[in-house]
Amino acid sequence: MQGKQTHQRELFSTIDLESFIPEDHLLRKVDKLLDLEFLYDLTEELYCMGNGRASIDPVLFFRMQLISYLLGIESDRQLCRDIHLNLAYRWFCRLPLYQSVPHHFKANASLDSLVKRKDVDPNARVLKHYEKQYHDFQHGKRQYRLTNQTHVSASDPDATMVYRKGTGGGLKYKVHYSADVKTRIITDCYTTTGATHEGPVLPVRIDYLCDEMGFDVQEV
Repeated sequence: MQGKQTHQRELFSTIDLESFIPEDHLLRKVDKLLDLEFLYDLTEELYCMGNGRASIDPVLFFRMQLISYLLGIESDRQLCRDIHLNLAYRWFCRLPLYQSVPHHFKANASLDSLVKRKDVDPNARVLKHYEKQYHDFQHGKRQYRLTNQTHVSASDPDATMVYRKGTGGGLKYKVHYSADVKTRIITDCYTTTGATHEGPVLPVRIDYLCDEMGFDVQEV
């Protein structure tokens, strides 16, 4: 007799993700050796306790980065997409099926939080090019537009507006990674506002690797 599968969307289901992960799976082997609880104490001073929205769990973030490194996923966008689809990745990240995967690390701040910078704010006039632009905005000589030189997020001033074709605008951060070419081990991770260009950051991070980490940098 010919079988025929019937499908009806389940409103509720109970699934044990662990039952889907083979004993010899790479992530299961790594998980047996992994204890990341120390990350909470290590990163505690970087957060404002009892105030603001909760961040991405630092242990979850680190587990996601391990998947990226071990499985060769180079794009944050692809990483989040793969974790959403892959049961083994979800299990390793302790993400049940009903829980959303974190967004690919844009700032958790709304454009509604933008307020006009004060004239005394040194960041309001970073370059001479923007100084005139700022003046024109103030006096109505130019079409009104929000920029990092005129406005700042009241809830998250470290996040700045970034506009790129095809990605949409928003308040974002930028992460600058340094890695050893031969081993692919990340040697430095430095976060800035989304509008910070890589150029001025590069020599500072090289100095850090040489002076603080004791690396003998031969080629960049």
